Amino acid sequence: MKKSFKHWTRQELKNNFNIPQTDSLAALTHWTDVQQTELTTNETAFLTQLLHKSHRNLNNWNATELHEKFIIKILELIDFEFEEHNCHTFAERYLSAQIQHISLHGYIDWLVARGFQYPEKLYFFIHEYKPEGAKEIDARGQLLAAMLVAAQFNQTPTQPIYGTLVQGRMWFFVVYEEGLFAETPAYDALKMNDLLAIAQILKKQKQIIENRLKNGD
Repeated sequence: MKKSFKHWTRQELKNNFNIPQTDSLAALTHWTDVQQTELTTNETAFLTQLLHKSHRNLNNWNATELHEKFIIKILELIDFEFEEHNCHTFAERYLSAQIQHISLHGYIDWLVARGFQYPEKLYFFIHEYKPEGAKEIDARGQLLAAMLVAAQFNQTPTQPIYGTLVQGRMWFFVVYEEGLFAETPAYDALKMNDLLAIAQILKKQKQIIENRLKNGD
């Protein structure tokens, strides 16, 4: 059987691969603990201005506008390029894996991976929810399917896979690790405190990736 990421639901993933959701995972708790992850004055000022420019229109943007006018600006502020480690950002990259006689495949909106021409090892990625008319879509099922393939792609099943789901103004941070996944409550990017927290969590993820690269992972 062959099935695209966008057609998977959490229930189907649980039934086929036994992936239950848990309330918390140590990797997620560590990632989202940002008490020691401070934003600079310039970063805070940039986010304040971005929110001021976006708060009236963000709910009206389509997926492409949301990405170009808001999401990518935050990601560029954090800067996930690690040139010295041959680790870069990629967009709209196709990924597939055969897991238990089932082929899962699809495109990942945005990711950080080792490699310069194509991804060789995935560290972190973002899934941006794109509604398809009136059709009901399980955005978390899409993200989880991609995370399952990422774990298989990396051939390191015991290491956590980090992901983020963006649904309009709402951001959710997700970790898949050893057959379990957990997610945070929603962060509302149109609230200043939440937007600052989103940037801190992304900055913490940058530190996590940098540490893994320095350790040869």
